[in-house]
Amino acid sequence: MWLEYFTPLEQLIQEFRHKYPNDSELINELDKDQIEIDKCKSNSVVISSFFVIMQKV
Repeated sequence: MWLEYFTPLEQLIQEFRHKYPNDSELINELDKDQIEIDKCKSNSVVISSFFVIMQKV
Protein backbone atom coordinates (compact mmCIF):
# COMPACT_ATOMS: atom_id res chain seq x y z
CA MET A 1 0.00 0.00 0.00
CA TRP A 2 2.46 2.66 1.15
CA LEU A 3 5.53 0.82 -0.13
CA GLU A 4 5.65 2.99 -3.23
CA TYR A 5 6.13 5.98 -0.91
CA PHE A 6 8.17 4.53 1.95
CA THR A 7 10.74 2.58 -0.04
CA PRO A 8 12.16 5.56 -1.97
CA LEU A 9 11.87 7.76 1.13
CA GLU A 10 13.90 5.31 3.21
CA GLN A 11 16.51 5.16 0.47
CA LEU A 12 16.77 8.95 0.52
CA ILE A 13 17.09 8.96 4.30
CA GLN A 14 20.00 6.53 4.07
CA GLU A 15 21.58 8.49 1.26
CA PHE A 16 21.44 11.73 3.27
CA ARG A 17 22.82 9.98 6.37
CA HIS A 18 25.88 8.91 4.38
CA LYS A 19 26.23 12.17 2.51
CA TYR A 20 25.94 14.47 5.55
CA PRO A 21 27.07 12.44 8.57
CA ASN A 22 28.23 15.51 10.50
CA ASP A 23 25.05 17.51 10.16
CA SER A 24 23.44 16.78 13.52
CA GLU A 25 20.35 18.84 12.78
CA LEU A 26 19.70 16.92 9.58
CA ILE A 27 20.39 13.57 11.25
CA ASN A 28 17.91 14.46 13.98
CA GLU A 29 15.21 15.19 11.40
CA LEU A 30 16.01 12.02 9.49
CA ASP A 31 15.66 10.06 12.72
CA LYS A 32 12.21 11.55 13.25
CA ASP A 33 11.21 10.67 9.71
CA GLN A 34 12.41 7.11 10.13
CA ILE A 35 10.46 6.76 13.37
CA GLU A 36 7.27 7.83 11.59
CA ILE A 37 7.92 5.36 8.77
CA ASP A 38 8.50 2.56 11.28
CA LYS A 39 5.27 3.43 13.10
CA CYS A 40 3.30 3.31 9.87
CA LYS A 41 4.85 0.03 8.83
CA SER A 42 4.12 -1.63 12.16
CA ASN A 43 0.53 -0.32 12.27
CA SER A 44 -0.37 -0.52 8.61
CA VAL A 45 -3.89 -1.72 9.34
CA VAL A 46 -4.52 1.14 11.75
CA ILE A 47 -2.86 3.89 9.71
CA SER A 48 -4.83 5.06 6.74
CA SER A 49 -5.63 8.26 4.98
CA PHE A 50 -8.28 9.73 2.80
CA PHE A 51 -8.53 12.62 0.40
CA VAL A 52 -11.38 15.03 0.09
CA ILE A 53 -12.06 17.08 -2.98
CA MET A 54 -14.27 20.03 -2.29
CA GLN A 55 -15.96 22.44 -4.59
CA LYS A 56 -17.17 25.87 -3.61
CA VAL A 57 -20.89 26.24 -4.27
